[in-house]
Amino acid sequence: MADQEAEFLQKLGRQVQRLRLARNLTQEAMEETRNGVPYRTIQQVEEAKAAMSVRTLYRIAKRLGVKPRDILDFE
Repeated sequence: MADQEAEFLQKLGRQVQRLRLARNLTQEAMEETRNGVPYRTIQQVEEAKAAMSVRTLYRIAKRLGVKPRDILDFE
């Protein structure tokens, strides 16, 4: 994985974690709604071990009550 790509995934993961924690949600709580995201997926995203699809980005944003662009706005 290129250094820039790895850095992007790390920043993205930190942003997801920051937004999740600001709402006092656990990784497990992220999957508790109809449009939830499996906690394992959240874990992998936050640890920069996996990239996410646009669908997953949308579902995470929906669960966090933010717009997808808010997740991508970490710079």
